[in-house]
Parts: sequence; structure tokens; C-alpha cells
Amino acid sequence: MTTDTLGPFLLASAVIALVPGQDTLLTLRFALAGNRAGFVYAAAVCLGILLWAVLALTGVSAALQASPAAFAAVRIAGGAYLCFLGVRAAVPAALLLRSARREPSATAPGVRRDRRGAAASGAVFRTGVISSLTNAKTGLFFLALLPGFVPPRPGPADFALLAAAPAVATLLVLSLTTLLAVRIGRLLADPRRSAALDLVFGIVFCVLGITVLTH
Repeated sequence: MTTDTLGPFLLASAVIALVPGQDTLLTLRFALAGNRAGFVYAAAVCLGILLWAVLALTGVSAALQASPAAFAAVRIAGGAYLCFLGVRAAVPAALLLRSARREPSATAPGVRRDRRGAAASGAVFRTGVISSLTNAKTGLFFLALLPGFVPPRPGPADFALLAAAPAVATLLVLSLTTLLAVRIGRLLADPRRSAALDLVFGIVFCVLGITVLTH
């Protein structure tokens, strides 16, 4: 890539990573259960971004862009998945708040803390990959912007940079988000506060999902 295109591409990657969206909110939610879950989710999102980059650079994204039905299917899947995550977070939290019965060491609803840490991390990782691959913001970036930055005669280094820059920028932002959430999480030792925050996250996810589905 030339310096004329490298600068704007890095700037675009940083802007996309910094703009808050569903991945930021999900990182916050998982990170409040522990920094491990937040970092696992951030890594999964970056894997999804790399997959989007491969699709864009191999021409698959052009086929998606040329097929309104296919892109609409991705958008609908993303909206439905956000609604699913919202309901899964909000319903247990609402029930816990209503009954006011919870152990002091309990984890936020929907995120299982260790004993079976590997299983919990696996669930968080799957959520991150699915969320990233059905994220309309990420999809639009790679479908609309990435092909315009491909040089006339791209080499392996160009492809690596085009794929890595958005992923690295997102990883840095979500990692910082995780560290911030861990600090906030120390203030949520009261299980009722944790459940109330989970209920808020669930409602926000449902609103985001409905917005995606209706636009």
C-alpha cells in the first residue's frame, strides 16, 4: 500500500473500532463477570473481523453486496441474535431481582464463572464470533470500504495489512474496555446491582436487535 492510502485506511480502522456498538456493550457485559471473559470475547470478535476481511479480499463480499437477499439475511440473523442475547440476559436478571434470592458470590446471569472456566470461555468465544459475523457495522465496513483500499497489484503484505489493521485496532479498544469494566465490576459486589445492570444490558440488546431488524 502507498502512504496515500495507508493513512486513510488506518484512520478508518481506528474510527470503526472506536465507535461504540454491540461488540462494545457485549464486551462490557462479559468483562463484568471477569477480565478473562472480556479478553476471550475481544479475541473472538477479532477472529470474526479477520474472517470478514478474507471474505472481502477474496471477492465473496462482492457477491454478498450484489445480492440484497443475502445481505438482508445476514442483517436479520444479526438482529435476531441480538434479541436472543437480550432476552437471555434480561429474563434471568428480572427473575433474580424479583425474588431477591442470590448468593453473594454468584456471577451475572448468562455468564458462568470458573469451576468449568473452559466451558464458559467457549460459550463467550462462540458468542463473539457469531456477533462479529452478523454485525452490520462490521459487514458494511468490509463490504463497502475495504475493496477501495486494495492496491492495483496487491501483494501478501498488502493483504496482511488490510486484514490485520481493523482486527488489531478492535482488539486494543475492546481490551481497554475490558480493563475499564473490571474496575467498574468491583463496585458491583452487591448481586442485586449486578442483576440490575444485566437487565439494562438485556433491554439494550433487544432494542438494538429490533432496530437492526426494522432498518
